[in-house]
Amino acid sequence: MDRDFKTTIPRASIKDHILGICAFVGLLLVIGFMFWVIFFLEYINPYSLQRDGTYKICMKTDQCGIEFYVKSDIDKKYPAGTAARVEFEKNVIKDYIEENKDDCHYELWWKWQSVDPNYPTPECDKLQLMGINPTDP
Repeated sequence: MDRDFKTTIPRASIKDHILGICAFVGLLLVIGFMFWVIFFLEYINPYSLQRDGTYKICMKTDQCGIEFYVKSDIDKKYPAGTAARVEFEKNVIKDYIEENKDDCHYELWWKWQSVDPNYPTPECDKLQLMGINPTDP
């Protein structure tokens, strides 16, 4: 009872090959577009809260004295004393508070995990000095 079993693999049609190639090219386009958006958004921001190779010029907000960094002098695009500058600095302050709240939550978690009741929470302290409760949403 020896049977000769032949496995046959159906050949894909040209239509299937074209669909596969189109799907692959489409996937590459989507991935490329996503990288482009991420790259574009990274460099469109006129300021950063951290100094790096792109953002080198240190400035401070008038209201809270928060340090931030810019690529070039922003006085031309956002002249001091204008509504545009006030709005610009509001965005810096909002981002600063959001970033510090995130850091503060990590500090509070580590403090909760620690056996040391005096575990330092410098980011939480910065927010409290600004009159902001770090645990408020």
